[in-house]
Amino acid sequence: MELCNKLVFYASANGYGHATRAIALAKYMLTFGMADEVTICSGERQFRFLQTECAGTPIKLRCIADEPALPLKPNYYPDTGRLDEELQRWHISWDKWIDIERAFTADYEPSMLISDCSPQPLLLGKSLGIPTVLIGNATWLDICEPLVDNDKVVRALKTAYEAADHRILLRGAAKGGKQVGFFSRPVNSRKIFAIRERYGNGKTVMVSMGRTFHFRISGDITSLADQIVTTPGTEIRAKNELKITPDRTGSQNYVAASDAVITKAGWSTVAEALNNNRPLVVLYRQNVSSELALSRYLFRKRLAAVVPFEHASVSTLHSAVNRATELSRCENSENTSNDLSSAARSISTFLRSQVPLQTA
Repeated sequence: MELCNKLVFYASANGYGHATRAIALAKYMLTFGMADEVTICSGERQFRFLQTECAGTPIKLRCIADEPALPLKPNYYPDTGRLDEELQRWHISWDKWIDIERAFTADYEPSMLISDCSPQPLLLGKSLGIPTVLIGNATWLDICEPLVDNDKVVRALKTAYEAADHRILLRGAAKGGKQVGFFSRPVNSRKIFAIRERYGNGKTVMVSMGRTFHFRISGDITSLADQIVTTPGTEIRAKNELKITPDRTGSQNYVAASDAVITKAGWSTVAEALNNNRPLVVLYRQNVSSELALSRYLFRKRLAAVVPFEHASVSTLHSAVNRATELSRCENSENTSNDLSSAARSISTFLRSQVPLQTA
């Protein structure tokens, strides 16, 4: 009798990019027989998003305790004092979280736990002898160690991440080692056509900073394009703004339908733009290690125009969009096609190495 490959993805509740990666991998692995069952676990806000994105699929969903968001100052940079407090409260809750998930895993009997990129699932797997995979371009440790002075929490994060049995580094990660290329949810050509019909004629620029990141820019950016498309959390002044709301169309299809994309240095939206060959402008915070590393990589490889948040203005965005458009027309040796298969194969290969085939 062959073993049933049951995978559990734990998608960090800090933003939505972790959940979009889990969706892409789960659907791919189910489609190509790399998994028999998949469950995705994430926080309350992400759970509602997952319900929409996974409707009509065999993917199972669980709503679990949230993780802290990265608290911000008005200038979008991390509020280190509040971050320290929230990390302490979160760390105290780990034992309870692990007890709850231990009961779930005892009933579900998963073959593997895949974390993007929460620390607790790695400790859970180690305590139960369940193989674990850590996937991401950065961890809570990478982000928080330079920002907070809390040895106890930093040591706990180090211990958790060292417990991972296998790690998949994503392109643009600060750490060295073999990296998987950019990947995202596949686009739908019919949906892209319908979006372009809605956009109308002329140049369209999409401004998307993520649903949990409230971005404002002073000044009117109407002249940036014939139409400015924005997502929840992005506040601009433009007479030609089209505000889109989350639906089953998928943000990757809106990205693919736009003539240029302005986003923060979040890996998943960057991947959507690059996978669909969209001119890309990336805003980043210089003291957030994951954003700095990704932005430096994009700049070095000539894949995007990058701008520090404090320099974002109407004039700099105009220049950046023009620069991004020029870069997109240049020949580039960097492969930015959707590398979803490589990430999925890495998980599948490791799973096979841990679970030998058993036959009756």
